[in-house]
Amino acid sequence: MIRYCSLFVLLVLLSFIKGNGQQVAYFNDGNGKAIYFAKDNARSEGSPYLYDEYKWGIMQMTDGKRFLPLKIKVNIFNGDVQFLSDTGDEMLAVVPVASIAFYGNENNSATKDTTWIVGLPAAINDKNALIAELLVDGKVRLCKTFSVTCNSQSAYGQAGTVNTYTNGKRKLIAVMGGKTVSLKFSQDFVLQLCSDKQTEMQAYFRKSNNTCNSENKLIEAFTFYNQL
Repeated sequence: MIRYCSLFVLLVLLSFIKGNGQQVAYFNDGNGKAIYFAKDNARSEGSPYLYDEYKWGIMQMTDGKRFLPLKIKVNIFNGDVQFLSDTGDEMLAVVPVASIAFYGNENNSATKDTTWIVGLPAAINDKNALIAELLVDGKVRLCKTFSVTCNSQSAYGQAGTVNTYTNGKRKLIAVMGGKTVSLKFSQDFVLQLCSDKQTEMQAYFRKSNNTCNSENKLIEAFTFYNQL
């Protein structure tokens, strides 16, 4: 999976943690509950998780609080946000999680390759939320959705069921003014969306030759727009 993250967002996050350490709290057991996996005969094929293994990351709550790095796991199918406690117990976040920055390396440190996950329009662990990767942040947020479906069937000749998880097609969307719009690979479409800065965007397109015909080109266009 190609991962993108707004460098500006990343720098803001790192600056916040470094300069406002007293405001950053540990994600303790008061914000989560222990996970008890029911013993049944169900088997799984595929995975509902963004990453099958726990990965280091930083959570931000909907109230703005950020928590020091934890090992985190996100269930795309049902929105559950799991984390490991200090003693290694699997916990389930019970407070609303607005975003998670998953580290892009094995050194447990944030880099430009950090993958930023958000919930739209609600928290990630809200059952009605759409979970997406944040590609560009700002006045226009460029996101790429995740989706997982589950098909449960009785196991042939065996007791129990088989849950088959399948990843859905990822879609590019733009979030602006609280509204979510499906994106088109079109310069005209981007100009309509960024109509308040149309003159600047037209000049940018003439100079850059950006035709908005790919994901990377859209990232470049919206990054420029958000800097205006």
